[in-house]
Amino acid sequence: MKKTYVLLILLVMACSTIPIGYGKPAAPQERLLQVLPNGLLKIVDTVQVDTPSEEIELGFTSDMRGKLVTSYVQGVDAQITISDIENNIFFIKARPPNTWSSGSVVIVSIWKDMLLKTGDNYELIMAINPLMREASGNISITLRVPEGGRINSLQPSILTIVNNTAASGSVNQPGGFRFTSLRAVLNLPSLTLISIVRAELNIEQLNPVAAKLMLRVRNEGDNPVNEISVKLSRQASITDVRSSFEKMKSFKDGDSIVVQLNNELGKGESIDITILYEDPSLVDMTPQTMVIHPPELQESVVGEYLVTVKTPPASDIRFDNLQPWQVLPVGASSTAVSYRFENFFPRAHFQISLNYTPSLYFNPLPPLLVILFISIGAAVVIPKVRVSRLGAALPTDVKEAVEKAVSQWFDIAVGISQYLNDLEPTQRSTAKPKQFEDLSRAVKRLRDQLSDIRRRHGDLPKNIFEMLEKGEKSISELSNSLTALARSAEDYATKKTTRRIYERIYREYRRLVEELAGEVNTLFDELRGLK
Repeated sequence: MKKTYVLLILLVMACSTIPIGYGKPAAPQERLLQVLPNGLLKIVDTVQVDTPSEEIELGFTSDMRGKLVTSYVQGVDAQITISDIENNIFFIKARPPNTWSSGSVVIVSIWKDMLLKTGDNYELIMAINPLMREASGNISITLRVPEGGRINSLQPSILTIVNNTAASGSVNQPGGFRFTSLRAVLNLPSLTLISIVRAELNIEQLNPVAAKLMLRVRNEGDNPVNEISVKLSRQASITDVRSSFEKMKSFKDGDSIVVQLNNELGKGESIDITILYEDPSLVDMTPQTMVIHPPELQESVVGEYLVTVKTPPASDIRFDNLQPWQVLPVGASSTAVSYRFENFFPRAHFQISLNYTPSLYFNPLPPLLVILFISIGAAVVIPKVRVSRLGAALPTDVKEAVEKAVSQWFDIAVGISQYLNDLEPTQRSTAKPKQFEDLSRAVKRLRDQLSDIRRRHGDLPKNIFEMLEKGEKSISELSNSLTALARSAEDYATKKTTRRIYERIYREYRRLVEELAGEVNTLFDELRGLK
């Protein structure tokens, strides 16, 4: 720790003597340094721009480069770029989408690992002002810590401690990338170092807007955690909060829900929490547009954030700049669209929009878009789903039977996806016996349907008869492979098989299941495309 402290001080001294000068930049007027309850540092810079199209440039010392989590312009969809390190300095640069809407622009940056633990306290050591090319007068600085914390001391005494949790003052902006260094000693007993490993938001209905939010939260700190705050919205109405099958108490605190844990969450421990709630602000709907507003959750990085929404019946779906991670049919007329973000920092006003053409008849999936991702690097692929229905070459009852089988297969494919995911060897199986039983019955039922079509229609064209026969065989092999995998997973869960052996078995059966699922996909695609 002493070595780290000395290196930081040396770097601060070195950077503070670098005299570089270029053109006149936009001038920051105010800076807020806010220590968040989870240990992150939030820096809010208010910058005055002279021209509507001006680029904003804020300099930081090189030791902070690897600690930057995210940065954005408040209320504006601006272009943010991060420069390379040069002369021990790097820059956060912001350009307007077209022009700045006002002369005052607010740039927010979030930083991790800025607090150094020293005994019972934490130290914050950094350049207190932005590193600027040109001199720009004084900048107002405010430092805040969470409620229950205390600012013990500040060196040098450039800020005045107003109360236990705030200090303020002003610093001269000398230009030439020179800065004033700050060392703040902070007492933060209420600091809660938790991380959201995974968040999954499923918007399950649109009228009223109801959602299921599933979180995996881990305690990264030394102190036990008794409650977890999750930011939703002021309009959110909580229906239920659970961890597995255990109901949990909770209460609203402004736009957040505070979940009270039934047991303390110790260092390094994780917990899964499911929140059911209604919130009209989650989705804005027009007859042809959906705009989704995912909740912020916390001012924290989410390892994986998955957002899924079911569209109304539509004949066409068009996506804006943000492309979906997964598009799946739901029944015969709707579509489930999923977006996936990694190492994502949810922020206010973030939104996802898609456009659609209303329809009452069939699923709108465009060719090559129906890709069912099971996990990173592995997928069951449905290569093509043509919008055209079965042609007049087949009897009406055969067409209807095949259409029914196609719809059932899509549901089965989703089930296979989830089941394989639950059997991942990275952890003991989370799959339930009933999950396999339901999936197995559905697969066998589909196989029997194809067999029944062949038996009842012996006068079918030879090529169609052979296609149905081949489909039966593929589905039977799929059923057998899933059964064998389920037995291996059970042996692994009961420790009859080692993880190393199970990993090999799992990989082999997963590959086989994917190949067989691909054969079934192709079969139904060809049947649907018959003219």
